[in-house]
Amino acid sequence: NEVTARLIKQALTSDALLVPGDGLEVIHPTYIDDVVWGLVKVGFSKNTKGGIYNLVVPDEVKVLEFANRLKEAIARIDETKVLEITFEKEEKPVKFPIPKVEFARTERDLGWAPKVDLGEGLVKTLEYFLTKKEEKVEIKVEEQPIEAAKVPEVKKFQLPKILPTLPTISLPKVSLALPKVSQSANFAIFVLALLIFFLIIIPAGQLIVGTTFGFLSFQDARAALFKADFEKAESKAQQAKIFNQVASNGFGRLAPIFFIFGSSEVFQDLNQNFAGVNKALLGFSGLAEIGKLAQDLTKTVISGGDANFKEEISQLNLKFVATVSDFEQAKLDFGDFKLGNSPFFGQRAKELLAQIDQNLPNLKKGANFVRLLPEFLAIDGEKSYLALFQNNSELRPGGGFIGSYGIFEFKNGKLAPPVIDDVYNLDGQLKVKIPPPQALKTHLGVESLGLRDSNWHYDFPQNGVTAANFYQQVTGKKVDGVISVDVDAMAEVLSVLGPVKLEDYNEEITSQNLAERAEYYAEIGFFPGSTSKKDFLSSLARHLILKIQKGEQVNYSEMIKVFGQVANEKHLNFYFENPALATFFADVGWSGQIKVI
Repeated sequence: NEVTARLIKQALTSDALLVPGDGLEVIHPTYIDDVVWGLVKVGFSKNTKGGIYNLVVPDEVKVLEFANRLKEAIARIDETKVLEITFEKEEKPVKFPIPKVEFARTERDLGWAPKVDLGEGLVKTLEYFLTKKEEKVEIKVEEQPIEAAKVPEVKKFQLPKILPTLPTISLPKVSLALPKVSQSANFAIFVLALLIFFLIIIPAGQLIVGTTFGFLSFQDARAALFKADFEKAESKAQQAKIFNQVASNGFGRLAPIFFIFGSSEVFQDLNQNFAGVNKALLGFSGLAEIGKLAQDLTKTVISGGDANFKEEISQLNLKFVATVSDFEQAKLDFGDFKLGNSPFFGQRAKELLAQIDQNLPNLKKGANFVRLLPEFLAIDGEKSYLALFQNNSELRPGGGFIGSYGIFEFKNGKLAPPVIDDVYNLDGQLKVKIPPPQALKTHLGVESLGLRDSNWHYDFPQNGVTAANFYQQVTGKKVDGVISVDVDAMAEVLSVLGPVKLEDYNEEITSQNLAERAEYYAEIGFFPGSTSKKDFLSSLARHLILKIQKGEQVNYSEMIKVFGQVANEKHLNFYFENPALATFFADVGWSGQIKVI
């Protein structure tokens, strides 16, 4: 710590200790022997790979307290020296958040704890600097003469004397003195290396590792959400949140670097971006919880199980509100997006922002619909809805020829078994002859308008009113809404539920053959008095409901997604008597309403 080193130097070289600011800054002064022993324990202990350990005194010491202890230590060494403590004003004091020292892991894994207390450590440090003397290291090479070279004598053959006698060569005296390196300098280099390691390398590693693995976990969470695996999605989102916290902590420890280079404002902006990432990941965790709650509620409603619908809807509503709030706060925290220019973090954060923008509008629509669920499901009463099954291969302005209809009744939130019937059975009971539109009469020879032609208008809300009136005239029963479903929509539902076996017909109905088989039983196999159309659709509806109630390979979240898809494509339209429901479905584009511009 720069403050610690400066105060020790002042104690050795002057009579005053200048305490910066108010002296309330927190430090953790630790004796060098304890730190070295801790590093040895880290290096040679088992199961420390990848671990993060704090090798400092866990007790917090304020700078002013440190100065007083330093004053006491110097007095123990030299009774004649009395240090005066004064306060040094700082022009622009900047306070960086100091992370809380987590010491339990260090003590548990390493069995390490500092042994030298502050007072003893200060005395030893001061004595070291006061008593150590610099030593000059010198290497001397003495002059060594080299004797003249002699040719060895050969006994058998006498060589002529042709080599001259070599002169004696003397090397000059060389004295090499190494640069003066004191032990105090070595200590300073060691401390500097430790500071670089703890203040830059470890935080940077936390930042890179946390961001990388956090983004990978986020991608896994997004993929699990798409597959409706909500438990895995929630787990991965929580995992990504933990990695983001690791990255955020590492970034926070880099604060002094930003301050040194005069970029404290950039640090604050980037730190806020990390807060935005954290909120976004909370939002994606909320999305997974919403999916699970919606899936459970859908299953309970359709299967007719016992449940506290008000409580379940309340929980779903609260989760929607919290998730929308998390995403909106995340966008605010990103604000002026500083990470956008970063080659490493920018692309990841931009993708996260894109996912927020993609999910937020649908979340808001979902939150609005959840508030209307008690009305739609008749939590405290009864509701009935008229369903019109349209064959869109035989076109009509409202979508297709209505060959069959069904009644779906909700009582206290539970769906009763639907009743499916042939539209001609209902039209045959109509005692009043209603003149058809001129086009129907001219081109199709229709003499009297019935439920089968009630979708003659291109605006579905008008068709809904007409169909509800026809049904009420014949049965005397009022419906609370009208829903149109064509063959394409039913085929998409079958694509989620899988094939349905109709034993009465020895048929397996799939999303691929539904249109063809429905056409066969409605037209080719139909004759006056035949009930094949009604029986086929009734049998199909019974088997679908039975399959859903038993939960046989039913992915309810996929069903919800498919219903949204076919509604967006106008294969599914809704009309409601209730103004709030009518307005909501018109706003999301599911009412089949033609707006006049």
